[in-house]
Amino acid sequence: MTEQRRIRRFVQGLNVEIQKDLAVAQINAFSNTVEKAQRVENARLQVADSSEVVEGTIPVFHRFAKVLVDPSATHSFVNPNFMCGIDIKPASLPYDLEVSTPTGDHRLITSMVYEDCEIWVGEKKLPGDLISLSIKGYDVILGMDWLVRYNAQLDCKKKVVEFRIPGKATLRLDKRGRLASSALISGIRARKLLSIRAQGFLAFLINTPTDKLKVNDLHVVKEYPDVFSDELVALPPEREIELKIDLLPETSPISKTPYRMEPAELKELKLQLQDLLEQRFIRESGSP
Repeated sequence: MTEQRRIRRFVQGLNVEIQKDLAVAQINAFSNTVEKAQRVENARLQVADSSEVVEGTIPVFHRFAKVLVDPSATHSFVNPNFMCGIDIKPASLPYDLEVSTPTGDHRLITSMVYEDCEIWVGEKKLPGDLISLSIKGYDVILGMDWLVRYNAQLDCKKKVVEFRIPGKATLRLDKRGRLASSALISGIRARKLLSIRAQGFLAFLINTPTDKLKVNDLHVVKEYPDVFSDELVALPPEREIELKIDLLPETSPISKTPYRMEPAELKELKLQLQDLLEQRFIRESGSP
């Protein structure tokens, strides 16, 4: 078996994240490949078991991002793929920033920054400058510059971050709260978990149509089944409706003095009304 084939078969049996790091390194010796894989795995375990970091999901630009709060990082970073579709352009740093990876084997250089990014902690917006960097495993890394800006205090044992901003209420993030990891994962993440022999279940969700609401299902309507019938049988029958407005108790009708007309005007009005009656334009009133 050739050296390259041994390396290829060894790498194929590793975790997907380790495979990516080894692919970047482009190692040609099998012994160096094994040594490199061990260093990468140890670095991943140190990050996972570290008591100085808190990870979870919080909104960034109203888009949920997988965030790592790491006080050992001097700057805050964002994956440029996460910023796709967000209407904000990166600005150029006055210098080139060289970033060391956890393994220390290679360094990344960046010079772009997204200024005043909307980072939401609960209902409070805590803006921060995020440097564009192709990071793996997370969308955003919040480092010391952002933590110091908002006077953050990290409880390593309880995995709690408190923001004690002067003049404002203390904000609290923990793994059980808003920074807790989301129960939803992406398809890429699910495929990676399955590749390391994680247990998966396939479920079909079917939306079954529900029956229409009935009269008995409504709280008030069910008390009047004759009014809210299922079908309209016919039009309401013709009937006289007595309409009256009851006055308040001990209230008398409004007294209004009748308008008095001159005898000549009254005689003229009677003649006009009689003429209209004969022509049947009006009729006598039956009101009392």
